[in-house]
Amino acid sequence: GAVSAFFTKFLYWTEDIFEVKLKIREYYKPMIGGLLVGLIAYWLPELYGFDDSAIYKSLIGRNEIWILSIMVLAKILVTSFTLGSGSTGGLFTPSLFIGAMFGALFGNIFNDLFPSIAAPPGAYALVGMGIIVSGTIHAPLSALLIIFETTNDYHIILPLMLGTVASTLISRKIEKESIYTKKIQISGYHIKLGRNIDYLQSKTIKTIVRKDIRAISENTSFSQVLDLLINRQYSSFPVINKQNKVIGLISMRDIQPILFSKELYPLLIARDVMSENILWLTEDVTLEEAFKKVELGDYELLPVVNNMKELKFAGVLSHDDLLKLYRKEILLMTETND
Repeated sequence: GAVSAFFTKFLYWTEDIFEVKLKIREYYKPMIGGLLVGLIAYWLPELYGFDDSAIYKSLIGRNEIWILSIMVLAKILVTSFTLGSGSTGGLFTPSLFIGAMFGALFGNIFNDLFPSIAAPPGAYALVGMGIIVSGTIHAPLSALLIIFETTNDYHIILPLMLGTVASTLISRKIEKESIYTKKIQISGYHIKLGRNIDYLQSKTIKTIVRKDIRAISENTSFSQVLDLLINRQYSSFPVINKQNKVIGLISMRDIQPILFSKELYPLLIARDVMSENILWLTEDVTLEEAFKKVELGDYELLPVVNNMKELKFAGVLSHDDLLKLYRKEILLMTETND
């Protein structure tokens, strides 16, 4: 995780030097970056993208510890010089390379210290690939699946799971942004869970609150509730009492346990089958808070109330409407910037 965070920080530190601090014509910058990469790769040709001999040697345990240490640092340098100077290139394959070298380095050291209990260095190299990838992209599941699909080796699943999760947590502690989202943050946007936080915090749900959807009275018969859930557009509805106060939410999920017990239908009303464990919204809450509550509650609709004290029914918020508004506004922002 620390290596992944260092890779991310060093890459964008290098980019900052080339873009901001290096006051020369733009077309000279890739030349300088290429020169630096060429000088390093002249002595370490394994760093070239088309040469996988270093990864192969690390997997079969043929590299020396000092060589592996140099290769980890050198690959970080050449990747940062390439991308930071304005040249094109990827980040995934370099992450695999760094991970293989780092894993093999750790494996060799561990084998020297504890030869009786250590696995072969190649196993550590495989796990190291997943660890560095997950630490740089902050996606442990993706890294785990990619490495497993590459190897089809069930024996590495457990150490790979532990390593990728730990790497992501440590990397996020040091550097909150992934190697991909860091660029977006530098551009002035803040992204969390794939969404633009700046926009979500600046808008409220007032314009998308649905006033045309009625709530269900707490005394509504179960048969009527079932008819509403089956024949209406939405599969969940707020439940209100005589004072128009929201007291619960009812959905298909709530009535499933008794759906086939028809003898109970005449005995039940909405209040008997509703869920009281609900989340309320007011019209002045931000889109960010609305997303959190909608996804936490896992309901298609959430009730909107006049205020959090009286809890008078004022409408509903649909998860679909929330997503549509966000996607529409982000699309408009993108077109405006273009």
